Amino acid sequence: MSDLSSKSDLARQVGSSFTMLGVSPDVTLVLEVVEDIPQAPERDDCFSLTFLGPGHVQIPQGIWRLRDEAGEEAELFLVPIRLDADGLRLESVFNRLTLGELRELAPQR
Repeated sequence: MSDLSSKSDLARQVGSSFTMLGVSPDVTLVLEVVEDIPQAPERDDCFSLTFLGPGHVQIPQGIWRLRDEAGEEAELFLVPIRLDADGLRLESVFNRLTLGELRELAPQR
């Protein structure tokens, strides 16, 4: 998981378990959904991940280290978005701009 290069790479991990590190005891999250951000330009770098975790653990928004089933680790900014009978859902949003897009946004000199 350390290579968070594209939505398609992460989409292959839907249904996989991720261990949330830094919580005692460790918490397991399941990647439920990888989806496009509707208002974003059509490209592979604007998407969100939705994880399902246990409902009995309070998880505040913040940067969390996750370990995938292969043992690879990455840090994601996770935000709790919903608590229901299935558990706590957390979201991480990816909105990477290309170098060209950054140049367009930069003030002209």
